[in-house]
Amino acid sequence: MIVLHIEVKNEDLALSVIQHLLKNQLIYTAEYSQVHSIDPESDKQEIKVRNGFSIRAKTKALLFQKIQKSLRKEFKKRILTLYAMPIVYMERKQADLLRAGTLAV
Repeated sequence: MIVLHIEVKNEDLALSVIQHLLKNQLIYTAEYSQVHSIDPESDKQEIKVRNGFSIRAKTKALLFQKIQKSLRKEFKKRILTLYAMPIVYMERKQADLLRAGTLAV
């Protein structure tokens, strides 16, 4: 099990990404929030604040490659960041619901 972390530029896109992933049973649940990312500028002397939206979604680790391909195909370069973090512990009932609510792999 993993938690996907996806960053996009606006709320409409965040909702479209979540809807796409849910419709295709690639995630079980999702949440999103507004974020302010701070990145170094190319000269490393200044910083750049980037406003956007962060999506966190629970899914199966084996679906990551399928999710990545699906998002790149559907949303092209509008996905700013995509990575996953492992879920180390989860209640059995939640894990069973996640397995049942996502694609079989």
